[in-house]
Amino acid sequence: LDSERLAAADGLALIGVRSGAVAAALAAAVRRGPSDVSAAAARAIGVVAPPVDGEPESHAIAQTLEDALAFEPVVAVAAAQALAALGDEASLRRGLTHEQVSARIASAAALASVTLSPETAACVAERVTGETEPVEQVRAALVRLAAQAGDAAVLTQLLEGDSSSLVRTAAADAIGSFGDSALAPALAAALGDSEERVREAAQSGLLRLNVSLDGPALFLASAV
Repeated sequence: LDSERLAAADGLALIGVRSGAVAAALAAAVRRGPSDVSAAAARAIGVVAPPVDGEPESHAIAQTLEDALAFEPVVAVAAAQALAALGDEASLRRGLTHEQVSARIASAAALASVTLSPETAACVAERVTGETEPVEQVRAALVRLAAQAGDAAVLTQLLEGDSSSLVRTAAADAIGSFGDSALAPALAAALGDSEERVREAAQSGLLRLNVSLDGPALFLASAV
């Protein structure tokens, strides 16, 4: 019964003993479905599978998870989180260019728990500032990764010129979290944004940078 398979997957995750053989069995459950069992099995793989290495068995499990990014969103999220837990940054980087939106969002969210390599940081910057990613929810998730990579130049560019208020808001939030007063001018300029949520994010960011919203510091910031 599916309910028994679901309980078994959850139980294996709770036990948490790393085993390639157990992970292989769970990978079969991911492929078989239904979605709730696939998601539970993917989550369990993230707990019990050994880190991804060059061994064929490890590659096969990682490939199953990468393929599962194309499944229902609940499975895609679980698979992406498992890939992150196994240290498979390459699969998640490929997920950023997946044809399905849910896979791209899941991959971007999972990469937030990974130390980004220069290759992944470059991929993030290219996709968030270029014309290759049309979905604003994905680009907003990529903004958070750009912040994680410390790419202040990309964040400032997005805050100043992106067409999506969701992306501009995410950029303002990220800039405010940097704690770098040199970025205050970008936030001060965003106080004149046409969208209220962007203005509010800019105000919050300035306060986090200890720039008073009605004092001379704001005037100096906006005049730079």
